[in-house]
Amino acid sequence: MLHWFWVVGLCVLYIAAAMQPVSVSAQTSSGQGRIEIQSASLRESPAGLQLVATADIQLSPEMRQGLNSGVPLQFIVDFRIKRNRAFWFDDTVLEYQHRHSLIYYELTRHYRLQSLTTGESGNYRSLLVALEKLGRLQSVVANSSDGIDRDEINITESGDNTQLYGQLNVRLDDKALPLPLQPLLSSTWKLASEDFAWSLN
Repeated sequence: MLHWFWVVGLCVLYIAAAMQPVSVSAQTSSGQGRIEIQSASLRESPAGLQLVATADIQLSPEMRQGLNSGVPLQFIVDFRIKRNRAFWFDDTVLEYQHRHSLIYYELTRHYRLQSLTTGESGNYRSLLVALEKLGRLQSVVANSSDGIDRDEINITESGDNTQLYGQLNVRLDDKALPLPLQPLLSSTWKLASEDFAWSLN
């Protein structure tokens, strides 16, 4: 009888040991930040070509703690219009970059989200609301003063058989972090979306 107690006990310990790494891995994965671009489109407007996109932005616990301790976070929105080329690298027709800054003010307990490109800003009591606002991307990416040939990037029709497509990426600017927090290879302070691409014609 004692022998069976030993066998059962060893089986329980083996199962517990086998399950433990899975649990730790799941907790580690759920604690990481992420940026997921959910939709993107390019529209004609009186002001020019307008990018409209939505992204789900979640910060890791380390990023939230750093932000709440006074570390400013800068985000970069990279947008390109490209043309497919059969036997060479795709041609970049238009390149646009937009920068945002997110700062927490402990004295007034609010988050300040500012466009470093246009200077527009807003204050938010909730980090969730500030990140939702950051994820609602809406920018004029080309207007008449840019010197860009609008016929070349017409999004409704194309004069040849080449395909134009948009490519969007949103990421945390790790080079703008304080030096001790700048990641080298892999870190919880690295945060970037996958490239989101869609056809324009």
